[in-house]
Amino acid sequence: MRTDLFRFTLTSAGRVASFSRIRTGRLPGFTEPSLAISPDGTQLALAGIPDLDQSIDPSGPPRLVVVNMRTGLARTWHGLAGTGSTDLIEDPVWMTDGSLRFVVATCRYRDPPYNGACAYSGPTGREWAVDVPEDDAPLGSGRVLVRLPGATVQAQSSGSGDSVTSLAVLDYGGIQVARYDVRQGHLLKILYRREGSRKSDAVFAAGLAADGSGSYLLINENLGSFFGWIGDGRFHKLQIHGLYGFDEIVAASW
Repeated sequence: MRTDLFRFTLTSAGRVASFSRIRTGRLPGFTEPSLAISPDGTQLALAGIPDLDQSIDPSGPPRLVVVNMRTGLARTWHGLAGTGSTDLIEDPVWMTDGSLRFVVATCRYRDPPYNGACAYSGPTGREWAVDVPEDDAPLGSGRVLVRLPGATVQAQSSGSGDSVTSLAVLDYGGIQVARYDVRQGHLLKILYRREGSRKSDAVFAAGLAADGSGSYLLINENLGSFFGWIGDGRFHKLQIHGLYGFDEIVAASW
């Protein structure tokens, strides 16, 4: 029913040290949360579907919150006010100019009991940008950078900010990873395509993550049943082994 944030460091031996809670204003519990920390470590963006009650039914419009790591103040983005009751906000990414980018997926409906999962009929996606003031002034309304075609599941902006890479479900099954130009909004290159035989191959609990250079991509489909990295248009499978035999991946990043 609420979200708490913590910080810690890692020793040279790989052990957790200095584990402590970050003091913030009250944050709601989130289904399908995603977060990103600004390059200077002063701001944290948290996105997801707020859990308003203990029902399995969808609990309302998505929320994007920016937390000041020094003061604990939480600012909420209101760019979808009055709309977006079935939308998802995912994949926040900080740009070097201090602005924040994220994808808004518009679903036909959200699929219980997962609350934050788009129905398999497929969402459409838009990559948004919003300026984040250095002080604690309210967040702006934001602007749409790129409209992503088809059933877009996730999108990641490049570090340079000139392109967006998206993971989409194909109409006839399978997945496609493609890069789009931010200025013109057109397709630059299909980085990877995996064919599928039927629509039921739609991506569930999918993940897409780019390394710092934007050259290599991690794909996680169906909780790790299809997991690996992409380079030069080829997929390289990575083997996973859960500690207790449950080989499931919820999130992965470089």
